[in-house]
Amino acid sequence: MGERGDAKGIRDYLSLGSDVNAANANGETLLANAARNGRYNVVLELIKSSYLHLNTYHEYNGADSYTPLWLAAANGHLGCVRALVKSNLSCRIDLIGSMYKDLSAAMIAAEKGHWNIVNEIILARDNDLSPEEANYIFPRAVQGMQWQAGIISLNFCSYYNNDNIEQFLNKAIEVDRWVVIYAVLKINFRGRTMNILRVLSKSVNERKWDRVTALLQMMPEEVTFDKDLVEAALSFKATKVSTLVRENNYSSATTNGSFLVIAAGGTTEFIATFLFNSQSYSQWVINYVLCVSALNGHLEFLQLLFHKNSEYLFSYSTLSMAQKAASQRGHVNVDRLLSKILDEEAQLFAKEFLKAKEKALS
Repeated sequence: MGERGDAKGIRDYLSLGSDVNAANANGETLLANAARNGRYNVVLELIKSSYLHLNTYHEYNGADSYTPLWLAAANGHLGCVRALVKSNLSCRIDLIGSMYKDLSAAMIAAEKGHWNIVNEIILARDNDLSPEEANYIFPRAVQGMQWQAGIISLNFCSYYNNDNIEQFLNKAIEVDRWVVIYAVLKINFRGRTMNILRVLSKSVNERKWDRVTALLQMMPEEVTFDKDLVEAALSFKATKVSTLVRENNYSSATTNGSFLVIAAGGTTEFIATFLFNSQSYSQWVINYVLCVSALNGHLEFLQLLFHKNSEYLFSYSTLSMAQKAASQRGHVNVDRLLSKILDEEAQLFAKEFLKAKEKALS
């Protein structure tokens, strides 16, 4: 009756006082059989019994170490999984489902591509994954563009595969999944800075100011921006920019943030020069302005940053990051400029190194 999915027959059987945990000759219980075969109505009948054992172990591919929940997850039976994880019996369900915890119920569902089941189990576990599970599920979620499972598992990864993160982020940007983009960017991974600046540039160009505000909150220091000043600069309205700067006593946080946002969107050489000379900026902001200008090919900002009278200095790693961004985006002139500066920095470093070595030897 269980194999046929005869829920009424099972109900009548149990009403006679029969054993709810009865098993066949292979040791497979009624519940395991129903879960394996997706007999949802039978599972519903069985979990009404307070004597039901939820976590008996059964065979799968030659190993007797998997629970009915795991079997339902492996075979893609969402209704059975949902009924089991929501069961309210004195026998508390094992949400891992594997005796040796080598492949949990969530992991086998991810391997099989049953993403509704992955999400169901993760939610039942209060989004609490082990690093092993997260590192197993995340790359599969990336391939399948499974946003919910991907975000949750990413937060529990014990190490970050930057290629997977980049791929996940790029897909989210491609389909404009802001919630996913924001969640990924909050993770501290290698390449995060340039990705934040990339998304910032896109958000500025699309005038999505709420997103710009959220991205600025990820900066090393607290910054904000003045929308009127930014829009005037992006629209090349030099007179209005001058008036706003003169009439408003902008805080350092607003000035720094506004300059960064304008650099992301681009403006005229005159406005860029005016803003650069009207305020002293934090070094980290200038570093970000360098990178975002290189990313977008905004030479009007770069020539200011490398002016001989500029008070700002850049590390070799920052220059390299900016040059790489310009090269990948095909900004030939910016790439050429930064490559020349990097060569000069390398030569200067070599001279200083040799001088120090000679001094040490003497």
